[in-house]
Amino acid sequence: MQNVTTTENVLIAIVKLRVPANNAANRDPIGPALGQYGILTNDFISKFNEASKSYIDNVLMNVVLNYYSDFKYDFILLLPHLSFFIFRCINIEKGTRRPTRIIRIEENIPVIVPFLLYELACYLNNYHAKNFNLVEYSHYKSMVYSLKSMGIIYNQKKNI
Repeated sequence: MQNVTTTENVLIAIVKLRVPANNAANRDPIGPALGQYGILTNDFISKFNEASKSYIDNVLMNVVLNYYSDFKYDFILLLPHLSFFIFRCINIEKGTRRPTRIIRIEENIPVIVPFLLYELACYLNNYHAKNFNLVEYSHYKSMVYSLKSMGIIYNQKKNI
């Protein structure tokens, strides 16, 4: 029998970051998070900025970085949080500080209509269909409850 040595890449760490698209720089949170594993931040920054070219500048992208035992890494870009898309749709910067309190913008209350919420659900699921299925409906329902906690009214009766 021969002694076979395998050099498998063992996953050492998973690092989760929120980095602005196209504007990653060698500062918080990138520098300290990657520096503790010995990952060259300039290399990551150039790869990230290249990968995020198709996104709008300064959108906080969720990044999952996998660091392996052979000192290599790879990363996955994930879409921003749902609240980012909702705030962009109604043109506000942030939600209410107190849950279930209604936001007022210059005496107007932002209202999300079902069509817009459904389009967001389809976009986030990377699935474009005309009919709901069980998975989409559960995401859609959780989005409605998220709106309430952000202080945004969901109007089921109003359509575009």
